[in-house]
Amino acid sequence: KQWYQRRVAAELAMRDPTLLARRGDLLTKAREANVRGGQYKFRKGFSTSKNAPEEINAENNSKSNFALANKHREVRINEIQKLENTINSCLYEKEGLFERLKTETDKDNTAAIGYLRSKLDSVEEQLYVAKKQHSKLKKSQKRSEKYYTIKLSKLISEADENS
Repeated sequence: KQWYQRRVAAELAMRDPTLLARRGDLLTKAREANVRGGQYKFRKGFSTSKNAPEEINAENNSKSNFALANKHREVRINEIQKLENTINSCLYEKEGLFERLKTETDKDNTAAIGYLRSKLDSVEEQLYVAKKQHSKLKKSQKRSEKYYTIKLSKLISEADENS
């Protein structure tokens, strides 16, 4: 009976990777499963078994949280790209400010030097914040991808060993 629950849990996890983060829900749904004509019957529908009718498979695929997890991943990747663009523009602006500061220092223009230094400080602060957010998002993205691939492969291998 336990190998059967693991097999069902593996199939559920393949359909909805977010269940890996909520193991309690995953195991509860696996326990609730009943075999009905090649399909696993759950409270809210059927699994995507090979023997299930095409309408059921299409309906479950459209409602799958896997698409939602992919959407979150794409949003995170877009945010990372925006932050990389911000970092590059800040670096470019910082470089330009250094050049202008150098020329104004040669001219002894104290008013321009003060303005350029304050502008340089604000650009460096923006750069610091963008780099910090970028590193946090990259770390989160790596952790998420690693977690889902490892958990899914473990569930599948456990289910295959016990069947």
